[in-house]
Amino acid sequence: MVKVEIEGTSPEVERLSLLLEQRGYEVVFRWSSGDYARATVSGRLCPSSPLTPRQLEVLLCLRDGLTYREAAERLGLSRQTLKNHIMAIKKRLGVSTTMGALARGLKEGWLV
Repeated sequence: MVKVEIEGTSPEVERLSLLLEQRGYEVVFRWSSGDYARATVSGRLCPSSPLTPRQLEVLLCLRDGLTYREAAERLGLSRQTLKNHIMAIKKRLGVSTTMGALARGLKEGWLV
């Protein structure tokens, strides 16, 4: 099981922890001593993946059949930022289509 450390106490942190637990990750909390809470994920959600945690979240939304608009809303991003993430994912994986990125993520086991 992959262990993810989360820092903070904000509603965003709670949503992130629920999302990760639904995906089968062990969530460990670290409490922030600062004036505000911020969520940080230590390492990658999947150690063998070349993608960042945010890029994996984007692919998980698309795997779940969400439209770009729905995925952007779920992740708290603009549609353009989501599209930028998708372009970066395709470049990093060396594929030309979003479906190719999804297929690679499923084949490699990154999108459990």
